[in-house]
Formats: sequence, C-alpha cells, structure tokens
Amino acid sequence: GSITPSPAEIEGVRACVPEESCVVFMSPSAVRATVDAYPDREHLRSLRAISIGPSTSKAMRDLGLKVFAEAEPHTESGILNCVRALFGRPQAA
Repeated sequence: GSITPSPAEIEGVRACVPEESCVVFMSPSAVRATVDAYPDREHLRSLRAISIGPSTSKAMRDLGLKVFAEAEPHTESGILNCVRALFGRPQAA
C-alpha cells in the first residue's frame, strides 16, 4: 500500500526552520509521498534533508530535493549519527 503523511506530519514539516532543523527520509516511497502531499516545494527544498541510503538519496534528487547527508551505515544508527553531527552532539560509542 501507499503511504501518505498525516496533516499533523505535514504541519510538522511546515514548522521546520531551515537553519534549525532537518527532515529525515527513511525510504524512496516516503520521499515521493512527502513531495506529493507537501504544498510548498521550495520550503521542502530549503530543508536539510538526510537520507538513509543510496536509493532514498536517488529518489530525493529525482524529485528535486537536495541530499544534505546520507547515513553511514545505512541504518537507523547511521541516521542518528548524521543528526548528532548536524547539531554538534558527539556520536554514540
């Protein structure tokens, strides 16, 4: 089945300030669903977007989004490392 962001999730993205927040994409389908549902494409492009891996990064680029960072390793802990680095917090051991 397809996924669709809820109105609350869309409002959460709308509340993101580009210099103070980031958006994380965990799958290509999440990228497509967010781009389809989000009314302000320029705002979405301005956000620091983190991808879990190469196929998600490709989907982001294909839909006109910039990949701020790609998780390494391509796992949830890789995503957390990216977020910690972005906000100046040390990585977990």
